[in-house]
Amino acid sequence: MTRREASARDLALLAAAVARLRAGIMALVFAACGGLGLFVATVWLLVRGGPEVGQHLGLLGNYFPGYTVSWPGSVLGFAYGALAGGVLGASLAWIYNRLAHWRMRSQGAGAGTIPTGTKAETSSPGAAEGGGRGPAA
Repeated sequence: MTRREASARDLALLAAAVARLRAGIMALVFAACGGLGLFVATVWLLVRGGPEVGQHLGLLGNYFPGYTVSWPGSVLGFAYGALAGGVLGASLAWIYNRLAHWRMRSQGAGAGTIPTGTKAETSSPGAAEGGGRGPAA
């Protein structure tokens, strides 16, 4: 595979193609998944019952003060799961955006070259301008 110098237009298309993650949306989605996940796991164990209900899940009380495998603990677990998930989602989006920004700005290791024969280069006309999804913005 050969390499060619990237034009300003090529770099602009590449920059537009790299998706930026919205930290707020990621935090909201991860918060909902984390909160509901811990809530459902706690309720599932309570409904199943047994002699030692949720002894392993109860160990989360070491990290989440006040959390127990109980009905009030399931509500508190929802709050803790949402908080932990929200922080994780926002952090992942922030790190991804920083890495994508750094990668686009870096000038080393062939940043100004594009491999020839790639799918984007050999695809149909107009694919690079918007992939057939309407007018390019």
